[in-house]
Amino acid sequence: MSDTEYSYFELKGVSIRIPQEILSERMREAFESGKYESLEARYMHRILKPGDRLLELGGGVGFISALAGKTVELEACTVVEANPLLCEVITETHRRNGFSFRVLNAVAGPAGEDQTSGIPFYLRENFWGSSLDGTRSYRSVTNVARLDLQKLIEEFQPTIIICDIEGAEVDLVSEIDFSTVDRLYFEVHKAETGIKGVYSLFGSLLSQGFSYDPDNSVGAVVLFSKIQ
Repeated sequence: MSDTEYSYFELKGVSIRIPQEILSERMREAFESGKYESLEARYMHRILKPGDRLLELGGGVGFISALAGKTVELEACTVVEANPLLCEVITETHRRNGFSFRVLNAVAGPAGEDQTSGIPFYLRENFWGSSLDGTRSYRSVTNVARLDLQKLIEEFQPTIIICDIEGAEVDLVSEIDFSTVDRLYFEVHKAETGIKGVYSLFGSLLSQGFSYDPDNSVGAVVLFSKIQ
């Protein structure tokens, strides 16, 4: 692509380059106004610790992972993103900001009967709305590899997980053991899961020994910390 086929943004010191072909007008407005992932970014300096091992589920354009790297010195960072159109954007965001974090194109979840078949992922005009939900209108569908999240947690040993996966978080937390993780930072999606889904998410994490942290949560972006 030529340089004119990209849009360039800077959010909280993070340099981002996005191909025009995947950038809707609504998305452009979010980047230009600084509203893109602004709630997740607000308390990054408070939820992260030097030496953290960050696992991000739903990497978007790499803004949050790059901001994390600029906020503290991470020991390691792995980003999982289901949208194949965004994985190269994430890698480029990391490169532009001096990082070489691992990026995996997959849907992370509980181990299923068949981890080799992949799973349908529905792409939408506003890429932040792309998800596993095929009941709403979508632009196209792609088959994405499945990733055993429990195995990834065991191998990578994250100290903190940041998760923004458009409603799939509810089923995730009910089947995954997070006992080795110190902090979980979720964006909840009431519009997709309903209030019962939010209730289920909180209940599952409380049962695993996590406490909701109101001081470091804002709106739909919530922090859970392991009770020591």
